[in-house]
Amino acid sequence: MIGREACNDKIHKIFKDDWLGHKWFAGGLFTAIDYQKAFDLDPDYVLTREYLGEALLIKNDLPGAKLQLSEIGKRCGKDCHEYEDLAENIASYVAKLNGPLAN
Repeated sequence: MIGREACNDKIHKIFKDDWLGHKWFAGGLFTAIDYQKAFDLDPDYVLTREYLGEALLIKNDLPGAKLQLSEIGKRCGKDCHEYEDLAENIASYVAKLNGPLAN
């Protein structure tokens, strides 16, 4: 078993950086398999779950993003940065869906 620091380094090498990971996922260059590779290395690494949740929003998969939010909450609670960021992105996504004409 590899140490947590080495594991996190491997995860970062899978995704390079947040923005690129989202763009590649939205464009079909990253797949769920790439995220699964990261989860195989460390299923409790909530930053990967945040990235996946945000990428799922780009692909209009709100239920999938909410699932990742729930998984983050189980691992670090609702006060951790990753939970707060994804919750905010989900709220923004829902607000855009509802829009001014939804009232």
